[in-house]
Amino acid sequence: MIDRCQAKQIPVTVNRYIQPTGVDEFLRVRADDRFAGCILYETASFLAYDELGNCSVSNDVAEEIARRMAAGAA
Repeated sequence: MIDRCQAKQIPVTVNRYIQPTGVDEFLRVRADDRFAGCILYETASFLAYDELGNCSVSNDVAEEIARRMAAGAA
């Protein structure tokens, strides 16, 4: 499937639920040039809002992935 998508220039992403191994998986996907990105599935499950409407990440794995994305992790 990946080869067929690449031949037609269709980007392929990896959609995953947050798991304890999520950071390692994110790094593998990010290093594999066959994939256009990694989508963290069910975002609402790891976001928290305070009484002022501010949003923060409430899951350690998701927070570490976000930190590495912001830092340009390869």
